[in-house]
Amino acid sequence: MKTVNPEDMTFSFEDWERTIGFLEGGRDPDLWHQLVDGMNYDDPRALDYVLWIVRQPDCDIATAALTFVSLRCADHVCAAPRLHSGADDRVSRIASEICARSEASGYTRAKIGWHAPDHIPTPAAVLADIRANCAKLGLAAGRTHLPIPAAVLGADFDKPPAAASYFVDEGGFTHMSAMDPFMQAIMGFRSN
Repeated sequence: MKTVNPEDMTFSFEDWERTIGFLEGGRDPDLWHQLVDGMNYDDPRALDYVLWIVRQPDCDIATAALTFVSLRCADHVCAAPRLHSGADDRVSRIASEICARSEASGYTRAKIGWHAPDHIPTPAAVLADIRANCAKLGLAAGRTHLPIPAAVLGADFDKPPAAASYFVDEGGFTHMSAMDPFMQAIMGFRSN
C-alpha cells in the first residue's frame, strides 16, 4: 500500500495560493461540492473560495443550488439588500453570479443530487418563496433586482450525493487517504 504524506494532501483555507492551485489543477466538482457543504461561512475566507467555485465552468448545478440556499442568496433576488456599512458584498456577488448564469449559459454539469440536512430548505421551496416574495412586491419576471435562478433551483436533484474523498472542516480539507486507517474506517473511506 502506498504511503501518503498527510501534508501533501492537507490544504488550509489560509493558504490561498496553494489551495486554489490544487483546486484549479484537480478540477474536481465533487470536492467543490464538499467544500461548499462543509465550509464555515462565518470565516470570510470561505466566501472567496465559494465565489471561485460557482464561477467554474464545470461547477455542478447542485453545488450552485447548495451555495444559493446556504448563503440565503434569495434575499438578494427581488430587491437589492440594504447592506450596513462595512458589510461584506461577496454574498451579493455570489448571488449575482448564480442568478445570471442560471438564466444564461447555465450550470451544465448535473451529476450531484440534493442531500442537505433537514433544516436547510430545498431548492424548490426557495424558488417558491422567491416567486411569492416577488409577487407580493408586484415584481413581474424580468423586473427583479437579479434574475430568478429558476434553472438552478428547479433542477432535477434525484441523483447520488457527491463522492466524499475529503474531510472538510473550518480550517481546510484533507484527502482521506492521508488519514490514519482508523479515521478512514470511521469515515467509510476505501482506497483503491
